[in-house]
Amino acid sequence: MSTFRRYGGLNYASTNNITRNFISNSDQMNINNFSGLENTKETFKSHIDLSGNSILHVQNINFQDGTTMNTADNVGSQGPRGYQGAQGSGPQGYQGETGSTGYQGATGQQGYTGARGYQGQTGATGYQGATGATGRTGAQGYQGATGATGYQGQTGQTGPQGRTGATGPQGYTGYQGQTGPTGPQGYTGPQGYTGAQGYTGPAGPQGYTGPVGPTATASTTTAIYGAGSHTISISSLVSCIEFILVGGGGGGGYYNLGDRGRGGGAGAIAIYKYINTNLGALTVTTTVGSGGIGGISTSPPNPIYYGGSGTSTTITVGGNTVSAGGGAGGSGNGTGLGGAGGAVSPIYFIYSATGTQGPSGGGFGGVNSMFANYGAGGNGGGVGVTSPITPASGLDGVLVVTTYS
Repeated sequence: MSTFRRYGGLNYASTNNITRNFISNSDQMNINNFSGLENTKETFKSHIDLSGNSILHVQNINFQDGTTMNTADNVGSQGPRGYQGAQGSGPQGYQGETGSTGYQGATGQQGYTGARGYQGQTGATGYQGATGATGRTGAQGYQGATGATGYQGQTGQTGPQGRTGATGPQGYTGYQGQTGPTGPQGYTGPQGYTGAQGYTGPAGPQGYTGPVGPTATASTTTAIYGAGSHTISISSLVSCIEFILVGGGGGGGYYNLGDRGRGGGAGAIAIYKYINTNLGALTVTTTVGSGGIGGISTSPPNPIYYGGSGTSTTITVGGNTVSAGGGAGGSGNGTGLGGAGGAVSPIYFIYSATGTQGPSGGGFGGVNSMFANYGAGGNGGGVGVTSPITPASGLDGVLVVTTYS
């Protein structure tokens, strides 16, 4: 550095030239001989980056916590640390501002280095270091080929079996395991035959007859309904209802070439009783059947006409439906019998009649003997000896309702 006329400065001497700077900036600093003075120390406030280079000829490394590390065999243990010299009293310079390009500001003036402390006595020679780690074992050589297996010798004779040793004592019984879950119940077997009834014992004496209770009064109501649809309301006081259903009668047939028209069949009769178990109010819906029309026309294109069938009488009560069918219409072809009587569904009671062939003028209609005025079939018609006979229509059915309270 060429300041103060090369080696000139504040501390100029003939043997030791000292140059003092507050801040020294250089792109590359190269020291050919040494840095620092003998028996002095250099203080760095920044980290030192060796860029992958080595530290040579190091004797000891003293750490801040007072411990020492050395690896040379001939170096004794670290002597006691000397007293720290007095701190220089020079004021620390102000730190310069950071330049715009990121260079570090100037470091303040360093204080005077304190007096060198007394050098401690050389410590005793340290113990020999531990033996270094053993080197790695070389790779194992390849295993030689296995020789051929020799022939197996013949099996020797089996020796006699030794005597069976005495049975040892029985071991302790282990703890009983938990009971498993109950299996499903097996199927129930067939029921056995019922045994013969035992003999009936002798009858005991008859008890005393209690006093006669008051006579109950019954209320009975009967209503008759003709052809058509009806809705009947039943009081909750009614305990039993009796229905008599008669279907409509069939109309008589017509035969205009003779006297052999056939009569219609009678409607069926059904009798049904309903027990009002819950004693609640009921609603009965019903349709009473109509009689069939007689088979005749004022301008017939055909000489034969069949009578119309009667319609059914039906009731629905408490979810149950009962029906009495209407009678069939009479035929008009001059052969066979008249129309058949109606059927009942379900079958509770059936009474019906069939139309017949009359001796002259036409057949007689079926007659409902229980209710002569309801459900009878119409008489058949035809050409009589002297005058034509008109076939009759069947009679309408009927519904008879009787309530018991």
